[in-house]
Amino acid sequence: MSKTAVFIEMMSIQKYIFGSSKLKENIGASFIVKNIFEQLGKYDHSYIGGGNALLYFTSLKEAKNAMRKWSRGLLQQAPSLVPVIAIEENFDEDSYVESRELFIKHAKERENSFIPQTEIRSFGITTDCNRTGLSADIWGRNLSEDERNRSEEHTSELQSH
Repeated sequence: MSKTAVFIEMMSIQKYIFGSSKLKENIGASFIVKNIFEQLGKYDHSYIGGGNALLYFTSLKEAKNAMRKWSRGLLQQAPSLVPVIAIEENFDEDSYVESRELFIKHAKERENSFIPQTEIRSFGITTDCNRTGLSADIWGRNLSEDERNRSEEHTSELQSH
């Protein structure tokens, strides 16, 4: 029987989780990653875990809509996580092993052609985030030491807990 399959592989989980020297923030980032993958559990799937997922849908349209919604949420929750999403419209469940191997091979080829976006560490007139080394988005004298000089991403991680 043929279905539409979606293979998702996250490219930057380790960098995301260990992007700070603070254990509290590492735990928070790990929680966010776990939550992102738990959201995929509502779809029909073979497996979800280890930064990968293989999901099934009844149509290409349904798969694209689900991935559009999921990736939008991912972008809002954890903008520096980079998923590779591959869709196979005619995934043959009767020859699962062969179909899966071929599908993942195509997804890996797509991943290997990805050119990552480079980060500008600072603009020369900004202060550095005291956790990530990126440019601080939040700064000020009236803030506590822990709140001062933070990048936006680490601020949103702390607020989600």
